[in-house]
Amino acid sequence: MAAAGFRSAALALLLGGCTSINADGRTFAGTDWRIVAIDGQRTPGGPGYHMQFQSPQWRGGFGCNGMMGDYRLQGDQLMIGRTEAGRFFVGRIMGTERDCSDRQDGHFEGEAVVILLQPMRMTWRSARQLTLSNSAGSIALERIP
Repeated sequence: MAAAGFRSAALALLLGGCTSINADGRTFAGTDWRIVAIDGQRTPGGPGYHMQFQSPQWRGGFGCNGMMGDYRLQGDQLMIGRTEAGRFFVGRIMGTERDCSDRQDGHFEGEAVVILLQPMRMTWRSARQLTLSNSAGSIALERIP
């Protein structure tokens, strides 16, 4: 009986690491997310670190400048870009152009933009925790209720 309890606990731990969520337009439409880490490094948080999805538009901030574009979902990938003449272009993002070089957290923005320029794989930790990643790095998000 103790062995059965141990196996159940071990299985729960293994399965608890990832949650399977079938993302579609409804998964993101009308949601706000806090950016908690970029490339594994915790952000300072606050209102400057956020992503907001209002189908089909995306808005975000990584500490200094505001950014916007459109988003598309394809399987387990999220793509940020711009729709022009009915065609979607991954990586085309509009943003403000403030100089952030004097900020201690200014590096987060450049690291995040490089990640946003290509499709990102979605890895769900729970319905409220999501990591976006590709060969350029990762962005960890937590949904704001």
